[in-house]
Amino acid sequence: EDEKQAVKEQIAFYKEIRLIIQYGKFSRLLNPEETNYAAWMFVSEDQQDVVAFSFKILSEAQPAYHVLKLTGLMPNKDYQNVETGQIIGGDELMNTGFYEEVSFEDFASKIYRFKMVTD
Repeated sequence: EDEKQAVKEQIAFYKEIRLIIQYGKFSRLLNPEETNYAAWMFVSEDQQDVVAFSFKILSEAQPAYHVLKLTGLMPNKDYQNVETGQIIGGDELMNTGFYEEVSFEDFASKIYRFKMVTD
């Protein structure tokens, strides 16, 4: 029953982001052939919704904080992290980025969702 519930939640989540994945602009952020990380993102056509995927391939003995920079956002608009509620400027997300959680696991992954803050 626990596994069935987990699958139901995964399907519901995919339905939430499906249109962004299918019709949004795709960007590769980090190439796994060049680093120990892989990351890509999708931005909706109106630049209001963002879904970013980040993967750490192998664990490191002394992991450092890793910064992820997004692309294709509106620099003069603010975006809210759906999970944390934190509001960050589009220019900051693209130029400065944000720190990812430190992970001590191989093949760790994280999904980030941002929505543009409307006035």
